[in-house]
Amino acid sequence: MARRRRIIQVRLRKDLLRDIKRGHAWLYNHAIDSFSAPAGAVVEIWDRKGEKCIATGIADPEHPIPVRVCRTDEPYTLD
Repeated sequence: MARRRRIIQVRLRKDLLRDIKRGHAWLYNHAIDSFSAPAGAVVEIWDRKGEKCIATGIADPEHPIPVRVCRTDEPYTLD
């Protein structure tokens, strides 16, 4: 039986939608709200209004660059 993973949402503090869609792969601490996740967890990246998921990434909350953007096109899933 497959375990269902809890989806962790990370919200942008800045309007970085265009940069992310153009391929900018790193989200620095100052660009996102704080969040709690284990290192290596898959996270959804939401726009700064919290209205729309714009990408998915891999988290490392203790690092100065806590999110690495991995996918910017739907479906926003990582295997």
